[in-house]
Amino acid sequence: MNSHNNKYLKIWWQAPDALRFLIVGGWNTAFGMAGFAILFLLLHTHIHYLIIYVINAEIAILQAFYSLRKLVFNSVNPVIRELLKHHAGCSISIALPFFLFWICVERFKLNPIIAQIPSTFIGVLASYLIARFFVFRAVAPKGPHHT
Repeated sequence: MNSHNNKYLKIWWQAPDALRFLIVGGWNTAFGMAGFAILFLLLHTHIHYLIIYVINAEIAILQAFYSLRKLVFNSVNPVIRELLKHHAGCSISIALPFFLFWICVERFKLNPIIAQIPSTFIGVLASYLIARFFVFRAVAPKGPHHT
């Protein structure tokens, strides 16, 4: 890697994790919203929109896990443990947006592609808090020299 790339990597890792989360989260949000729109347009005549929402959420959760782990929190903790925690956390942080999504479509009669916009932004804050304080928090070293 040349010194030009090292300079940008140093700037990236010196930025607060909240800023890195916003940048990577922007990508994750765009990925999830575009994924839903594509799946909805392809499948809505065959599959209920809420099932499409859940399928897309699973895909987006896996993509978000990888990008948050590598690009925001630079975690070295065990992958399986964090993946399970991430999935559990996302299940919690997706419940409120899922309910809001359903209300927007059923009560306010919004198109599902449009209805995902307000529900997604509610989930972003919950997602950051869960990722920062539950999933990717540093694991304290164990042993007699670490108290």
